[in-house]
Amino acid sequence: IKIIPLTITLGDDVFLDGQGFTPLDMYARYRKDGTLPKTAARSVQDFADFFAPFVQAGCEVNRGIVINDTMQTTVNDIYAAGDCSEGYDSSTGTNRVLAILPNAYMQGRCAGINMAGGESSLNDLIPMNSIGFFGLHCATAGAYPADADIFEEKSGNGIRRLYVKDDCLAGFIIIGDVNRAGVYTSLVREKTRLDERALEMLKASPSLAIFSPEIRRRKLGGAV
Repeated sequence: IKIIPLTITLGDDVFLDGQGFTPLDMYARYRKDGTLPKTAARSVQDFADFFAPFVQAGCEVNRGIVINDTMQTTVNDIYAAGDCSEGYDSSTGTNRVLAILPNAYMQGRCAGINMAGGESSLNDLIPMNSIGFFGLHCATAGAYPADADIFEEKSGNGIRRLYVKDDCLAGFIIIGDVNRAGVYTSLVREKTRLDERALEMLKASPSLAIFSPEIRRRKLGGAV
């Protein structure tokens, strides 16, 4: 298994994640002088050097190592996952690098199952992100097609913008109240068809009621 480790900087010292530096070392350094770690991606040359052996082995590489829905590259028995890979983005219907932790986790799990002889596939990965600054929270997911119908609502310090295309929620941007972001994300990921009633519910107050009874039972473990 090959990994591109992050660069970790502590004061004037620079380490590679997992190589001669452990979380215990970080805690000890903080207790000693209060230094907090900073992380950064590797240089362009480091990535080029990392990709070179895969190119030589015959793997297709664009912005990342091209993978299919089992995380296998274009060469049998070579798998890739995470930021180094270029997989299927179901929100746009195209292949692209989906460089965020949740997708990396799911891709790594899928690749591991297949490498161990099991069967697993992923075809519903989407770009998504969330962050908060001084009490103001933001969440985004999916795509923002130029030809989508856009619903936008502003209130106080927040804004909610929904992109609807072909009767499905293609993507969203929320600043402020992100409590229901999980419902939006699920709708985008699963390409749930929205009739007029569901669309009005989506705009007013999104909840599990938007989903069909069958899907609700599955999401709640058969509880309803």
